[in-house]
Parts: sequence; C-alpha cells; structure tokens
Amino acid sequence: MNTRETLIRCVHCGEHKPADAFPGAKRKASGLSSWCRACHAQRNREYRAHKRQLREAEREAQKLEAIEAKRRDHDAKIAKLRESEAQHRRIAERRQSRDWSAQRHYALTVAVEATERGL
Repeated sequence: MNTRETLIRCVHCGEHKPADAFPGAKRKASGLSSWCRACHAQRNREYRAHKRQLREAEREAQKLEAIEAKRRDHDAKIAKLRESEAQHRRIAERRQSRDWSAQRHYALTVAVEATERGL
C-alpha cells in the first residue's frame, strides 16, 4: 500500500485523512505533520487574528499614553504660568507697598519740616 493512500489521524481534529492532507515535517520520522492542513490553516488564522488584536490594543494604548502625556505637559505648563503670574503679582505688591511707604515717609517728612518751620 502506498503512503499517499493510507489514512492518517490528525491529532488536533481527530479525523482520519489521506496523507495528502498533511503538510511535510522534516523532523518527523514519517516526514508528515501530525496536524492536517485544514487544522494548520485554522490555527494560523486564529493566531493572526489574535496578533492583530494585540497590535490594535497596543496602538490604542500608545494613543492613550500620547494623549495622557500631552495632558500632563499642558497641566505642567498651566501650573508654571500660574506660578509665574503669582510671582509677578507678589513683586508688584512689594513695589506698590514700597512706593506707598516712600510716599508716606515723604509726606511725614514734609509735615515734620512744616511744623518745625512754623514753630
């Protein structure tokens, strides 16, 4: 009996199929794979679909990370601007306070001098 005419059982699906339905496998003593071509094809489709889903999930995660990074950068810039505005406000208040003190001191000096002249 020819090896191509014999039926071989696929270990994956359990069906008995002719040897032509099995791809070659150099490592096997028989020279044929233990899975039939249909099972190999189905497994390859499932594997590719799974890998596609993983790639899509990874891309989505990268997009979300990029959006999150932009948001963090934006928040940091806003915080820096607010701190800068607060610092400028404090400087302006100090200047205004210093100017007010100088004006008050000048007014008191003028008043003292006027009273001294009047005496």
